[in-house]
Amino acid sequence: MEQLKKVIGLLILMIMSTPALSDASSDAFKTSDVIERYNSDDEDIRGLYAAHVIGIVASFHAANTILVADDRSNIYCLPPLLQLSANDLVEMIQITLSIPKYKEWAEKPFATAAILLLRNAYPCDHSFN
Repeated sequence: MEQLKKVIGLLILMIMSTPALSDASSDAFKTSDVIERYNSDDEDIRGLYAAHVIGIVASFHAANTILVADDRSNIYCLPPLLQLSANDLVEMIQITLSIPKYKEWAEKPFATAAILLLRNAYPCDHSFN
């Protein structure tokens, strides 16, 4: 189990440290840019950013799995029958960004906005501030 945790941890680090897909700038994964490119009419761009969002969803799931294995609290707790897709996550973030109090999330890295959203939308038995 310890070896599996290390492998999953390395995979998560690799996903999160992947260089920008079509940009050399660090803003390439800014929430507003990811959403714009995810919704692009260009199939290649859309595919690259869909892969990025899918990787984020998968890494969050892996992190929660490791936390459960270590008897620690999950980051967020989806209802048992809910399967979170990349489309679901992007749509939820788009809706959240339309709320004035969350507009600044558009400038945050997409992964940061996603985890903040999931922690608030699907809290576990513990509270997040």
